[in-house]
Amino acid sequence: MPAGMAPSWLIALACVMAAASAIQPEVDGHVVEPASSIKFPATVPGESGSMHLLGTAIRVKKIVMISVQVYAVGLYVDRKILRERMVPEINSATFATLLSEDANVPLTIRIEMARSVGGDTMSGALKDAIEPRLKKLYNDDAAKTAKDMEAFTKQFDMSNLDTGTVLTFHKTQQGTLVTEVGGASKGEIASPNLCKAFLAVYLDQEAVVARESLLERIHLLFGGPA
Repeated sequence: MPAGMAPSWLIALACVMAAASAIQPEVDGHVVEPASSIKFPATVPGESGSMHLLGTAIRVKKIVMISVQVYAVGLYVDRKILRERMVPEINSATFATLLSEDANVPLTIRIEMARSVGGDTMSGALKDAIEPRLKKLYNDDAAKTAKDMEAFTKQFDMSNLDTGTVLTFHKTQQGTLVTEVGGASKGEIASPNLCKAFLAVYLDQEAVVARESLLERIHLLFGGPA
């Protein structure tokens, strides 16, 4: 080994430690999304117990050439099912498993608004992201795509989403999307394809956020009690 060069195992260890230190710690039951300073609870209610936070990310849009924070996102998972069906790694296979109907992993997306946005604006932005993904899943069946999108956009019947408003979207094991906005139930849509298209907005290769950030705590969920 050339003088002054660290052994490969030491370099690898340093990389792991650096990555671990970048993960936001849990304080008083919450984790802070660093770009927005928005706090996310470490757990939220799920179908069969608590859902645990996998990671957070920030949604940024350019408005007149200026990047602005629109909302922060937290991804939650059923930890027991996560441990049964996955490994503590972040790679393309991990994202594919989370989106797989065969793996059938319950997930919750929690959004908190970082700025005030019109209800129609938020609905339209999500529609623009979901619709092309949903259309592919339905093999270009326009009628089925339109039916799901109409049901989804009806959930945004408010005039405005103020800063701090929380939206939650829970995908059940049966493939139903359960939505709450500002603590009010907005109903359920039984559509595995809509669930997958919605989650793909945040988890596929063209995600609207840094998708790796949404899994940054995955190794933490493999430690401790089930």
